[in-house]
Amino acid sequence: MRNKRWYFLKIVLLLFVFLFKSHISSAEILLTIIGEDKKISQGFIENIEKYLPDFEYVYYNHKDVEIQNTLKELSLPYLPVIIYEKDKLDSSEKDVLEKKRLIVQKGDYYIFSPSRLHYITRVRFLNRKRIPDQLGIFVMSMCPYGQRVQWQVIEFIKGNQLPVELEEFFIADIENGKINSMRGPDEVEENIHQILIEKYWPQKLYDYLLLTKDISHFEALKKAGISYNRLDRLREEGKELLEENMKVAQELDVHVSPTFLWENIYLISGLDKIMEILESIKVREYSKTHPKVEYKIVGLENYELSQNIFTFLKENFRLKGTFIPFTSSLAGKYIEKFGVDYLPFIWIKKDDDLIMQKVLSKKNGWEEKEDGFVMLKDRVLEISPIHCFNREEKNNQIDIIANKKQLNVFRDSLFIEVLADSGIKVNFHSQGVFSKSKLYKELGVKKLPVILWENQYLVANFRQLLMLSQMQERFKNLESDRKIVLDFFSSPSCKFCRDVEDGILPHLLDKYRNLIDVVKFDTSQPRKYKFFLRMEENFNADREGVPKIFLGGEFLIGKNEIESELEMRILNALIGGEHIFEKPSLPVKVDYFYNSSHVQKNENAKYILNELVPSIEERYKDKIKITKYEITKKENFDYMTERTRQALIKEDYFTPKIFIADNLMQGADEIGENLDLFIQEELLASFKEQKEDIFFSKISKFTLPTVITAGLLDGINPCAFTVIVFFISFLATAQYKKRQMLYVGTFFILAVFLTYSLIGLGLFSVFYKLQIYEVLFDSLRYVLIGIVFLLAVFNLYDYVIYKLKKTPQSLILKLPHKIKFLIQKTIGKGYRIKDGEDEQRRGVFKLVIVAMIVGFVVSILESVCTGQIYFPTVAFLVQLPGIMRVKALAYLLLYNLMFIIPLVVIFLLGLAGVSSEQFTVFIKKHLGRIKLFSALLFFFLGYILIVL
Repeated sequence: MRNKRWYFLKIVLLLFVFLFKSHISSAEILLTIIGEDKKISQGFIENIEKYLPDFEYVYYNHKDVEIQNTLKELSLPYLPVIIYEKDKLDSSEKDVLEKKRLIVQKGDYYIFSPSRLHYITRVRFLNRKRIPDQLGIFVMSMCPYGQRVQWQVIEFIKGNQLPVELEEFFIADIENGKINSMRGPDEVEENIHQILIEKYWPQKLYDYLLLTKDISHFEALKKAGISYNRLDRLREEGKELLEENMKVAQELDVHVSPTFLWENIYLISGLDKIMEILESIKVREYSKTHPKVEYKIVGLENYELSQNIFTFLKENFRLKGTFIPFTSSLAGKYIEKFGVDYLPFIWIKKDDDLIMQKVLSKKNGWEEKEDGFVMLKDRVLEISPIHCFNREEKNNQIDIIANKKQLNVFRDSLFIEVLADSGIKVNFHSQGVFSKSKLYKELGVKKLPVILWENQYLVANFRQLLMLSQMQERFKNLESDRKIVLDFFSSPSCKFCRDVEDGILPHLLDKYRNLIDVVKFDTSQPRKYKFFLRMEENFNADREGVPKIFLGGEFLIGKNEIESELEMRILNALIGGEHIFEKPSLPVKVDYFYNSSHVQKNENAKYILNELVPSIEERYKDKIKITKYEITKKENFDYMTERTRQALIKEDYFTPKIFIADNLMQGADEIGENLDLFIQEELLASFKEQKEDIFFSKISKFTLPTVITAGLLDGINPCAFTVIVFFISFLATAQYKKRQMLYVGTFFILAVFLTYSLIGLGLFSVFYKLQIYEVLFDSLRYVLIGIVFLLAVFNLYDYVIYKLKKTPQSLILKLPHKIKFLIQKTIGKGYRIKDGEDEQRRGVFKLVIVAMIVGFVVSILESVCTGQIYFPTVAFLVQLPGIMRVKALAYLLLYNLMFIIPLVVIFLLGLAGVSSEQFTVFIKKHLGRIKLFSALLFFFLGYILIVL
């Protein structure tokens, strides 16, 4: 028994020794660390412990006399150096260190592997020139982690406008003269592209790299405005540049993407360390432009509720000071000293800092006092609610002071309706040139609009009103059936979607629980994803992806945008009363079939009848019409079976059932999952039809007779007549025969028609490609109206001047002399018969070619004058949507046909023998009428644009 115990003990001891020997024996590992600091950092030691769990060390500064000989023997170009105590390592420990690539031999020494060293500390290279604020990134261009880190660094540098120069170093190798990269030839090609972009398009490199987050590399090149063809032509040069660039990674023994080289001397691994450096640069740059100031803020309630004030001040200053609650004794001293009659009171101490004084002197809204600067009431009102002293409290009352236009917006806002629903009295005060508000004078502010809550709290907008704790408490108890509906599209695999759904939306739902209603759509479901794509198309959502929220006529995408802007968009929608879908011409028909006896027995059926259907009715209100059918009535049962047979091609008596158009839902799960989807699909279809109807109604104002009249009037334009008259006279003078003149004139006019048509089609193409028609009629609509009316006035002026002076010399709208000279020169050069040349030798083909060329050139030059009517007409026709574009193109061709008819008539008259003098007399005789008709046409076009 004793022998067995001893045998067992020996096995345990051997096993312990085996396990002990297979790992690093920490008690015997001694390290000599040589660095450039006077003492080693604790962070460095903690990082070493990740690789060597237990060790002992001695530390030396590299300038110490006793360590200089060791450094000379090692001859290493970097610091710190970690040396293993050779005598304290047995062979097994050395084997483990080698397997983990933690040890290399350098002469008579074993040192910590240089390729691992930068993972535990910042490695300083002693033989490299320092380049201040340069950040090198060692990358493989298609490494997913490397790309994400690169995007984050670039966004931080760009977002904070840091003076940091980014330099890319690529990790690859050369084998048999061929460049190899981990992810194959595609990664090599991308390396070449990026190194060429850095050389030839340096200002576009950041934009290109950031674009690759969401789109392919090829699309990113196109969107960044970088020529792929040029990159391809420069490929050999790019290859040479890449081979030279790769040497840096090879020299520094870098094999992992990403690794960083800071200021060309510090090799660093880990994004956290680099972000610390970038943060320090941000602080450094911030301190240069933001002087440190001492402040005192006497505020309402507490520091946390005044964060907007501090955010505002931090835009210009580094802050050091005190927030003083209104209730403290110190607050009373400042109120008395400065004669304050409102809070918050914001004071900055005066000192000799010229930058601080310069910033304050440039910023309106600061009043200089003896020992500091005080922010005036109007500026405070822009950023914070103001509590006004010495005013009688009036419970449940809001006073709104604004001009008439602003008051109309407030009166129509859903927000005001919600307040009224909750028993809050709203008074409107008009402030204008002739209508002065007594309350406005009492409050001592100059900005409009302003809102006074309970006669004591002054705010500039509803968002500030909701910042008041009193109003927040009241909002929790507001009762109203008026809500803004938000559509929230997300995916289960999207982390940012979960952040929005679990973190952002619950807070807003709690804050505005009676004002917003969120409808959630899971885009991982095919039909909901298709609906999502239709919504993106309908709302011109040029940025794709989730999370995305639609509300009113707008959308928000991404966690950051939703977090920062959603609350303001909600308030804007409340004020404007905007909805995702306006009321359709006919409400969406919803047929709901249920069995009352089944409802009593089944909780799901009871939920559909008593909770879901009423909530849907409240959500969509007059946009839908729900008809309830109790199927115990025979006619209702027959109607349900007929609808079911049409949908399923079989009989099915299961309830509950809901039909929307041709869509059938049955059962609580399916109805709960798809009811919103099917309703909104119908609303979207109706909404798009209504938009097209609006376009059709608008374009109906621009009728066929209008197009014909505009084309004829443009063709009768004196500019066009001047050209054709000169053309006929020149052909006659040049002794061309009538048959030749017929060829020349016909193809000249055909060239004019084709040129003007191509100009119009070019405008159409550009408008549709760049969506300029939306910009023109949304953003620049009034500019276009102004141009049209200005042309009308100019034509009217020309009419009056011509009537008085009977000469076209003083006209504003005429063909400039230089252009007229160029036209005449072009015609002359094309058709002048050279001395000794027999006109009979001029073949028909040559005449036709010359006529077409001259017609093209003359039309381009002449468009300076005739384009006065042509451009507004094309700009108007380009509104036509969808299939109506065919009609728009037909209108365009008809316009150009009308334009050349007067030219054809005059040309035929010229062939018939009418002289140029007779043409000139005719033009002069009727020029006044032509100008008058032009003015009337422009006034008519302007009127149509106004009533759109």
